[in-house]
Amino acid sequence: HDAQDAPDELVARFDFEGDGAWDTAFLPERTVDVTYEAIGNYDVLVEVRDTDDMTDVADAPTTVTVKASDSPYADITVDANRDGVLDVLDDMHEEQWSTEFGAAFLANMDDDDDDGTRDGKNDVVDGTDDKDDLLPFLVRKVNGLGATHEVRLTVGPQAGSDAVRVFSAAGTLLKATNATSATIANADAGAGDVELRIESSTGRSADWDGEIMLTLEILDGTKVIASDTAAMRVAPIILPDDTQTMETLYVMRIANPASGANLPFYDAIVANLPKDIDLFTVSESTYGADRWVQDSMQTGYQTVPSPDGVRRMDTHLQTERNQGGASLFSLLPSGLLGANLGYAYPGGTDTSHNYGGNLEVIPPHEGFA
Repeated sequence: HDAQDAPDELVARFDFEGDGAWDTAFLPERTVDVTYEAIGNYDVLVEVRDTDDMTDVADAPTTVTVKASDSPYADITVDANRDGVLDVLDDMHEEQWSTEFGAAFLANMDDDDDDGTRDGKNDVVDGTDDKDDLLPFLVRKVNGLGATHEVRLTVGPQAGSDAVRVFSAAGTLLKATNATSATIANADAGAGDVELRIESSTGRSADWDGEIMLTLEILDGTKVIASDTAAMRVAPIILPDDTQTMETLYVMRIANPASGANLPFYDAIVANLPKDIDLFTVSESTYGADRWVQDSMQTGYQTVPSPDGVRRMDTHLQTERNQGGASLFSLLPSGLLGANLGYAYPGGTDTSHNYGGNLEVIPPHEGFA
């Protein structure tokens, strides 16, 4: 269609059976409900028309399969369209990751229960706040399950499976990082939709790009009789650039002349800092008057869609700068780690080239890809 046409000027008609006979007139609605009464496979077609009567036809990315109501059927729902809601609209794009589609989940690197350890480092859900860091997905109700059936959820590839845990909605661990699959009880799967929760224990790395494939299989004995797949990917840690609005300023106040006092500098910051920016004063005594706060870390965050818009977890980068003794190397794990504030520590070569002060982020710009 003409690229100048507004979306609400387009109309569409549908062929639900893929038999060449259009089942609707041209309509402005984007979503149409249909009930199939016959068992079979259907390749849905849609024809779009613009204001100049130009048309184009496309088929649905997946085949609609209709089985008997008492036949086991595998169906996973993840937030593939990234609107924060799990519904039937997610099914069309769930199997492939792209810039527009594919469900995201968090690397659980904060400390909601304040035990001094990042929540993703253990096999439990650390309270109600931690549950909010585990992204939900659904295993839809499976009809017709019998004693010989098994409902199995598998996570691949191996690098992704090693990082990912799956929990029940109640917080029971179903798949640990040292397992590749989990079994869902037939009684639960047959009673209704089963909500599961997923987390990653680590972020993306050189060994793993963060992408996983969930595979739901219904087995009768050893034979797979139904399956469904969905792509997910752990959210990237975004390092903000210097053009973004500041939220928190981290500064060490040094009073000891022997350590190079900076009181005039610190006092000037306090006097002139805008009221909407928080000041975090880093302790001189706790961190050995190690004033180079930016060298020790780079601020960052993860975001994923949620029903309320965006779910954000501040996730800072700890650099490879262990000075020994009292130093800023313990600032993130001991001083800042807490609810909704975590950190990633990828390690690396202990060189000043890797210090945060030598890491700058270029903002998106024209021609950037």
